[in-house]
Amino acid sequence: MTTMLVWLLTIGPAAAPPVTSAPAEASIETLIADLSRPQYDARLAAARAIVRIGPPAYGPLKEAFRSTSSYDVRRQIRRIAERIYVEEALGPPPAFLGIQHAPISPAEDPNIPMGTIRIRIQNVIRNTSADAAGLRPGDVILGANGKTFPPSDDPRENSFRTWIASNKAGSECTLEIERDGRRRSIVVRLGEMPWNMGYNYAGASDRLESRLATFPAWWQENFDPTGEVDVTGPSDQDRRWRLRTGRGAR
Repeated sequence: MTTMLVWLLTIGPAAAPPVTSAPAEASIETLIADLSRPQYDARLAAARAIVRIGPPAYGPLKEAFRSTSSYDVRRQIRRIAERIYVEEALGPPPAFLGIQHAPISPAEDPNIPMGTIRIRIQNVIRNTSADAAGLRPGDVILGANGKTFPPSDDPRENSFRTWIASNKAGSECTLEIERDGRRRSIVVRLGEMPWNMGYNYAGASDRLESRLATFPAWWQENFDPTGEVDVTGPSDQDRRWRLRTGRGAR
C-alpha cells in the first residue's frame, strides 16, 4: 500500500489499547473538551465519537479550532476533520480482524489445492477480535464461512484481506483453521479498523488518494486560512512551544 493510505490518528502504540467509550449522550461540546484530557484513551474515545457525528460536527470543530491555543487540540481537530471528510466519500471504516499474516500458495505447500491460498498468522494484535477469539501465531486459516480464498493478481492485496474489508464491523464469521496439525472452527466477531493503524479501504485506494489530495485545500479554506497548523508538530525538545491564536507559532 502507498504511504498515502496511512493517514489516521497515528498516536499511541501499534496495538490498539482498550478505550474508554464516550457516553452516547455526550454533547459535541463535551466531546471536544475531552480532546484536552490527559488520558489517551479518553481523547481517543472522544475523537471516535465526534467522527460518528459526521459533517454536523464541522461547525463546532471549527469554532473550537479558532478559540483554542492548544496546538495538540488543533492537530486532533485537523485529523478528526480529515477522517470525517474522507468518510463522507468512502463510507465508514472496514471490518478488522487483528492479525499480521502471510499468504501461502500451492507453490509453497503442495498440500494446498490449486487455485486457493491459505493464510498463516504471524502475529495476533492484543485487544482485537482475533485476540478475543483465541487465534494464535502459527495458526493457518484455511477458509471462512465455508469458502476458501483464491489467489490475487494484485500484489498489494490478497483475497483474505479483501474479504475481511468487505465485511461490516460487528459481523460474525466462522474461520476454519489448522493448529498443530488439527482442524478446528473458530467463531470471530469482527471489529472496526483501529484509529492508530493504516486505514485501508480495500479496493478503493485510488478514490482514497484522490479524496486525501483535496483535503489540504478544503481544510485551509474552511478551518485554517493562515496555515497555522501544518503537517508537522512542535518540536518534542521544545516543551515551551505554543500556538497563539491568530499569531502563529512562537
